[in-house]
Amino acid sequence: MRRCLVLGLVGVLVAGCGSTPENRYYTLSVEPPTVAAPTVPRCTVDLTLAAVRLPGVTDRPQLVVRTGPQTVDIREFDRWAEPLDQMVRRILAEDLAARLRSFNHSPRAAEPERRLFVAVDEFMAAESGVSRLTGRWWTLDHGGDSARKVVRSFALTQRVETSQSAQVAAAMSGLLAALADEIVCN
Repeated sequence: MRRCLVLGLVGVLVAGCGSTPENRYYTLSVEPPTVAAPTVPRCTVDLTLAAVRLPGVTDRPQLVVRTGPQTVDIREFDRWAEPLDQMVRRILAEDLAARLRSFNHSPRAAEPERRLFVAVDEFMAAESGVSRLTGRWWTLDHGGDSARKVVRSFALTQRVETSQSAQVAAAMSGLLAALADEIVCN
């Protein structure tokens, strides 16, 4: 009897020590344009976001924070509410659409619709207090004519308090909005 009581008590203690924290889930959000509508719209064609490629280190369910030049912290219990590559593509497309609408964009009938491609090199916050979004973007017409292809690089930063994952997600949303501003205004 005493042995059963001791084993039961040990089982309760082990079960109590084995509990893990609950997951917290985060999303990116559409942000309003941060630039004024240009007097002469430079973007004179419709844009369709065709593809966004993320680096493997950030394209995972967990939030990732850079801790050093070659190190990262993968926050096991701070997770994206949906796959990051899909969420980034959706939010960037919505940010672009909002900017084109706010600029009263109306494409010229003679211009074909352009497909937008984005290749991201880095998309994360760092413990130093800076979140970064770097990479390249380009457009092609639907025929894939690369003769008119112009590749543009981007390197965007925003201050962030990395101890709060909600602030990391907000800063990353801000970076996508800034990228949308840059794409529409170029």
